[in-house]
Parts: sequence; C-alpha cells; structure tokens
Amino acid sequence: MPHCPATIGCREGSTGRAAGRHCLGILVSVRTFQPSELLLAIGAFLVLGVVALNRGSRLLAGACCCLGLFFAGALAAFAHAPTSAELDAEGREIVILGAAW
Repeated sequence: MPHCPATIGCREGSTGRAAGRHCLGILVSVRTFQPSELLLAIGAFLVLGVVALNRGSRLLAGACCCLGLFFAGALAAFAHAPTSAELDAEGREIVILGAAW
C-alpha cells in the first residue's frame, strides 16, 4: 500500500478519484448554470456521443454519456429547487408558514 498523506488507509488510486470529486464540487458550487446552457450542453454531448458511436469510439461515447447525465442531473436539480417564500404580514399579525424549509 503506497503512502497516502491525505487519509489513513486509502487504496491506490482513490486519491485521484477524491480529487476529481472535490474539483467537480468546487465547479458546481462556484458556477450556476441556466436551463438553456444545460440543455445546450446535454444536446452537444448527445450529438458528440452519436458521432463517436458511428466512428467506433465506444470510450468517447461513454464519456459523453456520463457528461450528458451530469448536466441532466444539474437540470433536474435546477427544476426541483425550492422557490423563495414571500410573507405578507402587517404589524403584529400572527402568521403560520407551512412547508417553508
């Protein structure tokens, strides 16, 4: 087992995957995507994947499929994001909010 300073008892190659997930998390937390950008990315990876399959490159087609699924997940997260609640209360009125997380 090679020496791994980040964690104790890690397997070979796991630090690369952890670093990739960390960089992806930073990208998602820093960059906010609009639905039109996500749909464009999904369509572009779909077209590139089909072209890769026609050319016989299954590895590239698989990578395009994975990236397309990533952007589809980002689109689903955007579609299911909670909306901001508005509260219209005046003075000392008692208000009960239901399902406002």
